[in-house]
Amino acid sequence: MKAETQQVLQTIYDLFYGSGGTWPGLRDLQRELNRRNGRSLDAARIARRIPAALLKPPCYTDGYPAPTAQLVLTVEGIARCVGSGEDIENFVTAVQWLARLAGRSNPAGRVERGVRYTAQQLADAVSLSMESDYKAINRLVAILQAEGWAQDGGSTKINSWARFLRALGYLALPWHRAAFGLS
Repeated sequence: MKAETQQVLQTIYDLFYGSGGTWPGLRDLQRELNRRNGRSLDAARIARRIPAALLKPPCYTDGYPAPTAQLVLTVEGIARCVGSGEDIENFVTAVQWLARLAGRSNPAGRVERGVRYTAQQLADAVSLSMESDYKAINRLVAILQAEGWAQDGGSTKINSWARFLRALGYLALPWHRAAFGLS
């Protein structure tokens, strides 16, 4: 991976982390890259070349993303960033909990049913405090939403049982094994 690609991934994650779970816009990324480098890197050009496995492609208009287009890292993209271990660990713990929850509430594996849970239940499942760890919880919810496994709406709803089967596949990916010392 090129150094500028890694720098863009890291900068997106740093902005996401610093905001407590809000994905940055292209304009935010460009401003931060200019501040960090003292020179102008073309954030849109670099972001366009980052694989979709690491960065969800932003919406394009006339071949160019809008300055307000949100830049959303995938879980694999987050895992490549320095300082992301807590978010990855919370994500994996949440997916494991959600898979167990879905299995108990949907034993027949019917795809049409979702699983509802509150932010407090999610916080309890990953051993976070709603008061002192609210930024970590907000980031976790944003990551789950970005991966398409949760929706916002008072409580959160897992989209389908099939997504959990996909989630279990994530637990076996090389970046996860390396991050947690699994063989």
